[in-house]
Amino acid sequence: MKKTFHSILFFLMIMAPLTNVRASLSEPKNFNLPKKVEAFNLLQNKMFKWDFKKSVSQKDLKGTVISFLSSKCPCSNSHLIHLMDLQEKFPQFLFIGINSNKKGIKKEIQSFFKKKGLSFPILFDKNLKLANSFRAIKTPHTFVVSEQGKLLFHGGITNSINFKFATKFYLRESLSRLSNKKPLEKIYARAIGCSITR
Repeated sequence: MKKTFHSILFFLMIMAPLTNVRASLSEPKNFNLPKKVEAFNLLQNKMFKWDFKKSVSQKDLKGTVISFLSSKCPCSNSHLIHLMDLQEKFPQFLFIGINSNKKGIKKEIQSFFKKKGLSFPILFDKNLKLANSFRAIKTPHTFVVSEQGKLLFHGGITNSINFKFATKFYLRESLSRLSNKKPLEKIYARAIGCSITR
């Protein structure tokens, strides 16, 4: 009886934090976003620094789109062309890609993304500092941050692990509504893809 009680207690102790994490992930208002993003830009071989509030106001942007991506994840890679299309369609938003993977080899990741011909920076988050700050869990996992530095939307770019089979386009819809000064219908969409290894 005592052993059973301890087993149940142990199970509840494990599940409680996970439940809290799931709850907080669906609520952008609970996020404590970093004020700045600073990491090595793999495409330009130099440090990239971005202050959400200061830089957005200087460049007359409406916000920032941050997408956690992976060179090893087919789910992430199938959305790269779509992200480039969105960047072209919504020039009033700055697009940033982040590769967060503790076991990733920098040169291999750099080579992969350079071959893709991306028009937005890809940051190397070796120690997962940015992934942990944003609480990113998948690739792709995208975040839309306002010019005031507040999180407006986060989650999946689409509803499919393969962009070709997507029927719902969460990021595109969010950017379209924000561009037209309409309230968002969704503030969170489940991110599906490869887990970020920690």
